[in-house]
Amino acid sequence: MTNDKLFVWAVNSSDDSVYVINANTNAVTSKITVGDDPQAIALDPNSEYAYVANAAGNSVSVIHITGGGAGGNVERTYATGAEPWNVVISPDGKRVYVANSVQDTITILKSDVAFPTLPSIIGNVELNNSACNADNSKRHFQPRGLAVTLDSNKLYVTRFLSMVKLGGTQANDNGKEGLVCRLDIDTDAATKAASV
Repeated sequence: MTNDKLFVWAVNSSDDSVYVINANTNAVTSKITVGDDPQAIALDPNSEYAYVANAAGNSVSVIHITGGGAGGNVERTYATGAEPWNVVISPDGKRVYVANSVQDTITILKSDVAFPTLPSIIGNVELNNSACNADNSKRHFQPRGLAVTLDSNKLYVTRFLSMVKLGGTQANDNGKEGLVCRLDIDTDAATKAASV
């Protein structure tokens, strides 16, 4: 949703597009073609850019928002890791995080720019060989859920599938555990994992 709450932006994976909907009338004001199989979208706090995670396209589309939030244009599509399923922007608008589910990485974009300057990829965080996956680095982390704290200091990442925990059994309800990883945004480093 745009920061003025007038327009809702939603992905449609069946036709590889983003629909912009007037929140007052429910009318579609714009359809924007993006990459293959879009799964998630995030708008920056100033409603200047929207970021779309294209899972089958292994990319993130950067849309410059126009018309007071009623539409926009894809300005660039960046290659990310394999199967990006989620995207989130920090509340301060400085960073965008993309969860690359199959590659077990988080792609980071610098987003505190004003048009015509475009956001850019500044790095990746490897989750397999991090504190987040310390119990078994050979196991896929499969990041999906993303959340940034309100102070923009921490990123939380959830593992998609629960795994059999040490000493647990597959068939037992208590034999599996989910995992949430915390990354410190200043260093873009994975610092702690917590079982849930």
